[in-house]
Amino acid sequence: MKENGLQFNAYQCSAAMTSYKNASMWPRALSLFLSSIHNSLDSPTMQNVALGSWASGSRWKEALDLLQQTPPSRRQLFACSAALSACGKSTAWQAALTLMKEMLAEEVHADVVCYNTLISACGKGGQWTLALEVLQEMKRKMRPSNASYSATISACEKAFRWREALALLEEAHAVRPQLSCFNAAISACEKCHKWQMALNIFQEISQRRQSPDRISFNACISACAGESIWTIALHLLQQMPRCQLTAGAITRSAVITACEKALQWQVVLKILDQPGFGRGSATELHQAMWYLSKQAPSSQTQLKALQGAREATGLVDEFKVKQLVSLLRSFASMLVTDRDLFHKAAASLELKIEGSLQTQELANVAWAFAVSSSLSSGSIFDSVERTLTVRGEALLADHASICTDPMARDYAEGMLGVVWSLNYAGVLSQRFLDFAHQTLYQLTELEGCFAMEPVRSSSINAGLPLLLETGDVAVLQKPAGWQVDDGHQNTAEDVSLLSTLVRSMTSLRRFHLLSDSAFSHGFLHRLDVPTSGLILVAKTHRAFYDMRLQLASGLLKRDYTVLCHGFIPEKRDEVRSPVHWWSDGRSTSSSVGQFGRPSITIYYNCSHYLGENDSLCLVSIRILTGRKHQIRVHSAHIGHPVVCDERYSAEKTYRSDMHWCPRSFLHRSSLQFRAEGRIVTVSSCVPNDLARALRSCRPIVRSESCVLRKLPLTMRVCY
Repeated sequence: MKENGLQFNAYQCSAAMTSYKNASMWPRALSLFLSSIHNSLDSPTMQNVALGSWASGSRWKEALDLLQQTPPSRRQLFACSAALSACGKSTAWQAALTLMKEMLAEEVHADVVCYNTLISACGKGGQWTLALEVLQEMKRKMRPSNASYSATISACEKAFRWREALALLEEAHAVRPQLSCFNAAISACEKCHKWQMALNIFQEISQRRQSPDRISFNACISACAGESIWTIALHLLQQMPRCQLTAGAITRSAVITACEKALQWQVVLKILDQPGFGRGSATELHQAMWYLSKQAPSSQTQLKALQGAREATGLVDEFKVKQLVSLLRSFASMLVTDRDLFHKAAASLELKIEGSLQTQELANVAWAFAVSSSLSSGSIFDSVERTLTVRGEALLADHASICTDPMARDYAEGMLGVVWSLNYAGVLSQRFLDFAHQTLYQLTELEGCFAMEPVRSSSINAGLPLLLETGDVAVLQKPAGWQVDDGHQNTAEDVSLLSTLVRSMTSLRRFHLLSDSAFSHGFLHRLDVPTSGLILVAKTHRAFYDMRLQLASGLLKRDYTVLCHGFIPEKRDEVRSPVHWWSDGRSTSSSVGQFGRPSITIYYNCSHYLGENDSLCLVSIRILTGRKHQIRVHSAHIGHPVVCDERYSAEKTYRSDMHWCPRSFLHRSSLQFRAEGRIVTVSSCVPNDLARALRSCRPIVRSESCVLRKLPLTMRVCY
């Protein structure tokens, strides 16, 4: 029109701006609006269109500035609604609340849409109490709609307020709640580990002659997955085709999580055998990388993961928050930590994680960025710490207890995961560690105050000595052949369970925690069945989480006496190689490779021996991470397998070792931890069977350069 010298009017400008708005091209709408003002074509209609454009582009500041320039007499409901919408999409709840107050003061009639928008803005900003207040104010003036209740329930769901969400759902029955209300309530129950309530709401959908959608199924399956209810999760997955729904990666991931927690690895393999996904969109890429992370490690999967990371870098802004977290977790588990990807992801996540992620998802974020060693991790770690602090304070205000409340237990597990990640990344502050300790302390019920008892050794049945018993912690020496069971793993018929023996002890049988498989029967760590050594046992919930926090933060130290093949060179003092194993119950060997979790083993050269056919090295080992078979697989990885290790040494070597050593020469010889305000160190000699094997070898006089370095351990071998 300009090129042909034609004049254009306000109507034509409004139509053009509407086209830009519908195409999400708000900058061009802004340019055209400014041009229309310059040509004196400004009109209320054009202002409304401009406000709508900025609302669709979440440009809330520009929308408010334009609205402020409009005289109060010319402000219309549509314009105010558009400005509110812009604030709501940008989680600017303070600006939305101020605008609503101005509307009421200027007698601009606020309709249902305005109130719903304000409630949604408050919910996105984590202001669930304010959302409830707005709903109550709305009810005094008009009848709330389904969208009103759905937005308010969603606000409670984001704040993990499941009781308030269920009360609102019951109240919404007066307006015949739609599916969005039910889905929000199911999500609230899922976040708070109320899987039975989630199932009840899911069944109510059908009773009210509505059809559940994929969101309904995903939330309900995730609720079951959180508590390892794998049979119901699998049943819901199988029910989806009857509702003409297909399962996506989120659904499959939730079912697999439930099966993995229940150690149903055969079911996991069956689900993974189903066809994969494409790679066109952000959702499809997320699905493909999640699927890839569940496959067996290989060079081919590594190459696919690297290619996927490059593709994901350009699509960061298109991922939903939970998708992005899951994607980063998948890449980190494959040790694919593309710097550009994690840098862009950090910028995207920083302002979104507080009201969107569950505690375990926060732990996944911290773990992924700790493994990636990204320079952008600082702001993410700060956001995770702030979110955990707010949630911890809310739990304490509700008088929640880890012993009875699954949500409090989930918070504790997530907190321990975050502490481990921060410690691994070298950014764990004393302030946050103190907060974690105090919060976990208050979330555990008081079970009596105990005084420190002196170290004592008392023999009990089956020859198992009780080395140390404090007020709420005991240290046992596990003989070879016993299993440190937590109530979840499969047990061979010829293996004795340590939990059964512990519960038979006169001094321990009164502690209920030792019979609770949900808390691993009180065991703080494990040892392989063929391995002997010290085991730390908590008698109370308070001691259980106190010791686990010490383990996560590196305060609890575990040292081992190990006899390895060959002479380990003096310069070899640590191994930092990822260890991969299947966490879903498959009894396969661990391996060192490109896939795996970060693992650190420290070696302290002690003394050398000569065996019948080989040179040997007796070493002290400290592990900074606890992976399955970590010491055995790391020692074999550096060419010095543990003596008499059937799984990680050559068959010929193992058969030769069997002639003079009865079992794997690996013994946990020392534990150091804090209890009752003091540092406790417990040491143990190697058992008689290993001592006899070592006595059959000839010691070599070591030079002064071979003395223990860095860690002044005292190694005692009883002959």
